[in-house]
Amino acid sequence: MLRSLAIRSLVRPSCTFRAFSDDVLKQTYNYTLPEELNGEKDLRMGFKPVQLRDAPDAVHRMLSFENASQEELNKMKIQKAIQAFQRFPGDTGSSEVQVAILTQKIKRMTEHFKEHKKDNHSRRGLQTMISRRKKLLEYLRRENLTKYRAVVAALGLRFS
Repeated sequence: MLRSLAIRSLVRPSCTFRAFSDDVLKQTYNYTLPEELNGEKDLRMGFKPVQLRDAPDAVHRMLSFENASQEELNKMKIQKAIQAFQRFPGDTGSSEVQVAILTQKIKRMTEHFKEHKKDNHSRRGLQTMISRRKKLLEYLRRENLTKYRAVVAALGLRFS
């Protein structure tokens, strides 16, 4: 029994058309995929520039996104996606938010596979994320076609 539980836990995935006009996208989701985060108003680790008004220039440079680790950049991109697609403050479970998070993770993994072509173990995780996003998009399409189209257009995905 212990062996079957271990195997089951390994197999189970972890939980974690036409383009619309710009006006419709801005009304529904004011979102553009963050390519570079260097021009952000906020600093790393939740600091605001106002809080560090009297700090030396070296502190500002140290806390800028230019010196951020890849993990911090990934977290920031996911936070931006959540803020753009949430229905209400604190919403992280709606279909739109989940699709946006998965899209960010899929893009990151795709970049990883450009360098590491033989990483087949991670490729399986990527395929799981893609199928999960596809299922969420199919659900969203069934429930609300206009939201589906707006999400797909905002994220730059192809319609199926």
